[in-house]
Amino acid sequence: MIFLTKVKYLLSSLRKQVVKEGFSCPSCGHSESRKVDQKMMVTALRRCLNCRLLFRTPTTSDEENRRFYQREYTENFTMVPDCQQLEDLLKTSFVVSHGRNYNISHYINILNAFGHKTGNRLLDFGCSWGYNSWQLQKAGYQVQGYDISKARSAYAREHLGVDVVCSLEKIQGPFDIFFCVNVIEHVPSVSGMIAFAWS
Repeated sequence: MIFLTKVKYLLSSLRKQVVKEGFSCPSCGHSESRKVDQKMMVTALRRCLNCRLLFRTPTTSDEENRRFYQREYTENFTMVPDCQQLEDLLKTSFVVSHGRNYNISHYINILNAFGHKTGNRLLDFGCSWGYNSWQLQKAGYQVQGYDISKARSAYAREHLGVDVVCSLEKIQGPFDIFFCVNVIEHVPSVSGMIAFAWS
């Protein structure tokens, strides 16, 4: 599965390079950028010469993202735990002695330092399978999560009892806090995400 995903990405990236697609800044739309780094000959990190955003090329569209995050995305944080793994994570409040640490008490401390109070409404944008949402909810925030993946959203609802939706239209604001961790680099339009956050 991972090998097939990489081959599909390679072919898609090569096609985009040939037709010169996916090189405009995903935030401001500016077409001029400077290459900062490169990986596997088809992926580059570029800096927009207009707004200065660092972004990956070739970029992806909303539809490409939707397809990719439904089935193929398998980064460590997004790997849905089995029942025994989840039970172990819940026992330790998501602190893991080896491997990935899912505990976000440091983020909760930052929210508290900014004067946010338990009971505040919080949107966990890009919440994956709900591990942050669950901890925020346990800390006393009224949490609604959003994730593009239907499977991960369903897992959060069914196994963690967190209100997670997989459609932007189902998000029910207003919120006191827009919470977003390890997500901004995955969205097709950074400015679009920020505009949504302000709304």
